[in-house]
Amino acid sequence: MHEAHGHQHLARGAERHRGDRRSLVVALALLAGVMVVELVFGFIANSLALLADAGHMLTDVFALALAITAIGIASRPASKRWTYGLGRVEVLSAQVNGISLLLIGTWITYSAVRRLISPPEVRGGIVLVVAVFGALANIAAAAVLSRRQSESINVRAAFLHIATDLAGFIGTALAGGLILLTGWNRFDPIASLGVALLCFISAFSLTRESLRIVLEGSPGDIDPAAVGQMLASDAEVVEVHD
Repeated sequence: MHEAHGHQHLARGAERHRGDRRSLVVALALLAGVMVVELVFGFIANSLALLADAGHMLTDVFALALAITAIGIASRPASKRWTYGLGRVEVLSAQVNGISLLLIGTWITYSAVRRLISPPEVRGGIVLVVAVFGALANIAAAAVLSRRQSESINVRAAFLHIATDLAGFIGTALAGGLILLTGWNRFDPIASLGVALLCFISAFSLTRESLRIVLEGSPGDIDPAAVGQMLASDAEVVEVHD
């Protein structure tokens, strides 16, 4: 009975890994295409908001590639050297992705402050069109991952990257429209600061959650004291500790 249950657990894990990998590959293809478009038109429009989004997209592409690699490593069976298997690689992948978001947010903030002080000419129409295109692609990628992101912190990390980018695209599109209406080029770095803030929020969430798992803390949605009291209330239980 125990052996049969173990085989079923391994089969479910393998099926989850295959599904996660398929979703991540589709999302990776979508984001890589958008990143190239943003880089090209970001330079043409002289828009930091588009270039900041492209830089964030680069971390997204890296994050998705890392997540796919982590799934491949985590799916390997336990060995004499790695007696617990390599499942925690997915958690480490999420931690790296959180750090990458922190770094890209810092770069965007630095560049945006410089442009607030001395704003260059920005072509708002190009910014608006490209941002709308990027938002639509991000919605498609987020839809692919949203069904799986609650099952794996690794996939959740990739999903947060994409969700942050989607919010950034909305802000960039708004900045492009306002530049067209008013001619005030500082809307571009202001939108970039919004992207940076989203990067910092996601980075904090990911690094905190992945660190809790690595340090084997109790699940965030469970009160350990309440669980202990419930177990101790059983007449057959003498004591509950640790």
